[in-house]
Amino acid sequence: MHRYSTSKRYYVYILANAERKKLYVGISNNVWRRRLEHRQGFSKGYAYENKCFDVIYVEEFTRIEEALSREKQIKSYGRLKKIDLVKGANPTLESLKSPSELQAEWVQLTTAERAERIAKMGRTSPTNEE
Repeated sequence: MHRYSTSKRYYVYILANAERKKLYVGISNNVWRRRLEHRQGFSKGYAYENKCFDVIYVEEFTRIEEALSREKQIKSYGRLKKIDLVKGANPTLESLKSPSELQAEWVQLTTAERAERIAKMGRTSPTNEE
């Protein structure tokens, strides 16, 4: 009999509006679904009202208690501290792409473009010494 992992994943995420003036901190077991719910106005709260639809930061947890604690901690931060946190992982505050968005982008590349991206990844690897 095969054992499959039944462990859940929980994510604390930060959404931003297009101008990066407004930030929203949330928790979900599916960031990309939750982003869509915010965008569609599933609950017309802060994220929807301020058009915070760009995922700019994500942390993953296996225990809900840890994720809830971290969400509360980040929510207690001032705006500048939140921005500093995001910039540690995402210096340009760019909108992160979902796995399906990345896959769709990859499929549209030519073979040469794919090879170029793969080569570039090898050059920028942290273990790659020059």
